[in-house]
Amino acid sequence: MSQNARKALLRNLGTPTDTPPSTLLVNSKGLNPSPKRAVRDPKTGRAVQERNSYAVSVWKRVKAKLEGRDIDPNRRMSVTEQVDVVIKEATSMENLAQLYEGWTAWV
Repeated sequence: MSQNARKALLRNLGTPTDTPPSTLLVNSKGLNPSPKRAVRDPKTGRAVQERNSYAVSVWKRVKAKLEGRDIDPNRRMSVTEQVDVVIKEATSMENLAQLYEGWTAWV
């Protein structure tokens, strides 16, 4: 294969550095940097990473927790308030009553 043909092929397929991880194929030896199933932007030709809606919702929940907005999105809680809420939830009889017997503490 000529050098120009190789460059054109790499330009069309992309390289591992510009290919999002979600488009890399996995084989038995690990990641295969061949983005054969990658969706390409027609204007730029670059690989487009599709967003996983569940992953985005998890990311938003974690972000809200870190900002102290998990309980009430309109109010930002301090770290002390967040700790108090978590302790109250962990020691709540309603939550403890639903605990799987195999996970209960042996007293």
